[in-house]
Amino acid sequence: MKKEVVTYKNGEFVDYMGNTHKFVVAAVSTSNFDISLNLYDDFADVVEQDHAVPKGIFIGIAICNPKDEFDEKKGKMIAYNKAVGVKDLNHPAMYSTRPGFINTEVVDALLNNIVNYVKKDPGSVIEGYDDAKRKYMKKLADQEFLSNSSETLKKLATNIKSLTSEEVIDLNKLIELV
Repeated sequence: MKKEVVTYKNGEFVDYMGNTHKFVVAAVSTSNFDISLNLYDDFADVVEQDHAVPKGIFIGIAICNPKDEFDEKKGKMIAYNKAVGVKDLNHPAMYSTRPGFINTEVVDALLNNIVNYVKKDPGSVIEGYDDAKRKYMKKLADQEFLSNSSETLKKLATNIKSLTSEEVIDLNKLIELV
């Protein structure tokens, strides 16, 4: 059985609504993967000549919904399963055929980098995050615009909300005439 070393790092970020999301990143360092993918053809000759065993680091990230209570043990399990459950184990986050190049310091640096990356850009790992943020920010901007509007515009907005679709069409025609 091939050796597998697992390292975890916790992090948290505050989202666009002010909610804190805690998360766990798992780095699984292993030589238990196939190097035969075309992407690594340039390295295949080196591996065969040197009889080097390729080593890769696979990454998994588990992000806790802020509505749920953070459970570090569960987060580690989910992050680990995501790291080892990647669809194609030919795509490690980092790869080397040189003994000693992937070590504790490299793994720690990679984990720190990923934690900082998730903090700065949660949308890169949370599906739909960027769209939800954009919609939320637009809603806030619209609310701010309305609250800063004159009383006349506020009354007009209230009246417009009650118009039928035919009346909205007529209103558009009226605006073009004015």
